[in-house]
Amino acid sequence: MDTFNISKKTTLEKFDKSSKGAWDQKIIPLCNTLNRLPDFFTTSSCAGRITLVKDPDPGKKQKNIWLFTTHEPIKGLPEDNFPAWLKCEPFIVHVCCRTIKHAKILLDLARSLGFKRSGVISLKKIIVEIIGTEKIENFLTDELPKEYLEQLTFLASQKLRSNWQNIHVLEKEIIDRLQ
Repeated sequence: MDTFNISKKTTLEKFDKSSKGAWDQKIIPLCNTLNRLPDFFTTSSCAGRITLVKDPDPGKKQKNIWLFTTHEPIKGLPEDNFPAWLKCEPFIVHVCCRTIKHAKILLDLARSLGFKRSGVISLKKIIVEIIGTEKIENFLTDELPKEYLEQLTFLASQKLRSNWQNIHVLEKEIIDRLQ
């Protein structure tokens, strides 16, 4: 067995180390599709989420104060936590590729579908990051009109659902073009 296959087997047998402790249900079909291919495997993923964060530090995610996190659409926001940042984050999947050629094939596919922020993030192990474009970052205070908060909540939930549609489209294209 070559080193890529050993790494694939080892990685896929590991316990989920995410804070959630389980895979996001909406991204499992995409991960399973990638993991069935001989030249790719997933190393991490998220189907997208909506969060409220106090004092976010983009470089130090672990030090952020997480007030609220969900991977599902929301009806409202816990306003007693304001001021805070509302973040609707896009889906993300990290894929280890056997060779640079395989990484280019996957990256070209992702970019052809509009995932323009996707790229190679590691060359030691060749890792492609595919990331959606559905995103919101907005600072919220208790002085904002209720109608504004309702509209923002609706929009964040809509973007989350759009993430899921994009995951499905990516999965379908991988099946059609790479299998």
